[in-house]
Amino acid sequence: MLILLLVSGVMFQATQARTCYPLTNTSKPYHVLDKTSVQTPRRCEVFCDANAKCVGFSYQEAGLNSSCALLSPNNANEICTKPTTIFLKQTERCPDRTDLAAEYGNDPCIDTFVPAKVATVGYACTQDLRSKKYILRVVTADGLRKSMTSADYTFMNQSGDMWAYNNTMFFTKYSEDVVAAVCATAGATKCPCAPLPLLPIEGKQTYAAVINQMNPCPMAKTMVTNAHKGSSTSVQEKQNEMIVCKAGMWYLWNSGTYKELNAITAAGCRNTA
Repeated sequence: MLILLLVSGVMFQATQARTCYPLTNTSKPYHVLDKTSVQTPRRCEVFCDANAKCVGFSYQEAGLNSSCALLSPNNANEICTKPTTIFLKQTERCPDRTDLAAEYGNDPCIDTFVPAKVATVGYACTQDLRSKKYILRVVTADGLRKSMTSADYTFMNQSGDMWAYNNTMFFTKYSEDVVAAVCATAGATKCPCAPLPLLPIEGKQTYAAVINQMNPCPMAKTMVTNAHKGSSTSVQEKQNEMIVCKAGMWYLWNSGTYKELNAITAAGCRNTA
């Protein structure tokens, strides 16, 4: 896996090796190579992997504004008066990932969660989504938190030492490696969405869709949405659809038989004529 990183104005290019970072209690002093703001401990791992001098990091939890300090060896014959806990890099005997939720950590954007199920068919939040409006929330391979579509055409499976999120819908088809995932309930309060962009349609006058109500477009008009990681698609106006914000991502919520939550990046309404 090739990773490009920008840390304190410096671009790193690194081929990610199999590493892990077990918690270690130590009295040994370390030099601080760099400090950076992160969303997850995984993000610190990625930065440390990309820095040849980095042997570990310290992590301070503060939600989406957590921080880590990359560490290098201090060869001085010194001992700290108070032991501290750090994450030390390990390149051998790293355990396989077997628990999809193990590295999920503290997500300030969600309300409740249940561990996502690993499924080779169907969607990870199958049973929970049918009774509640669950979204699939993940920690990506590069350590960012993200909300994903969960529908009957999405599934998760193991991919090397990570997990793979797969979207098989023909216009949003893609796969992305993640290190953790949960099925979560969330609203627009803790992590609001940016204004929903208006999706223009060539040769047609487009109107803004109305959020948080059934029928985002007036009757006799077509709603057009731009799917997350996909291209534009238009669907006829339906009575059981609503545009909602959940954990910073816009979704088209279908409350019909399948109760799908499809992540979107733009929407609009246009006359059917």
